[in-house]
Amino acid sequence: MVIYIKVLLFYFMTKRGLTLNQFYKNISLWLVIVLMMVMLYNIFSQQQQAGTTDIGYSEFLSMVEKDRVQNVVIQGQDLHFTDINGTRYKSFAPNDAELLPLLRANGVDIKAKPPAESSWLMSIVVSWLPMIVLIGVWIFFMRQMQGGA
Repeated sequence: MVIYIKVLLFYFMTKRGLTLNQFYKNISLWLVIVLMMVMLYNIFSQQQQAGTTDIGYSEFLSMVEKDRVQNVVIQGQDLHFTDINGTRYKSFAPNDAELLPLLRANGVDIKAKPPAESSWLMSIVVSWLPMIVLIGVWIFFMRQMQGGA
């Protein structure tokens, strides 16, 4: 199987007049492009803040009742809070009417922020970038096929 692939690669390289060095340059260029796309996807798809630990809502309530929570930032239904040791945590809160009275009763500093919205530019990039890349690759291959004359 490996010998068959090598023979095919050699055939297509000699047919197009590519040397082995040019072939590896093209492969490395495409490999770098693919790796950059994967890296960008990972950067933009990560919504988790660095340095925070996700915990469950029940554990959060338990920490509040034990006076281990110093402050809470409520952003929509996300809770970002710091314990008395300075460790940062994140939790998701259901619609709980008893949450604010419990936080006040235990002396927790409460801050509220509006829900986080993704930017319109980021949503356009995420939705249209794969299609633009596919069109670019298609155009590249079409131009390569015409270059044989």
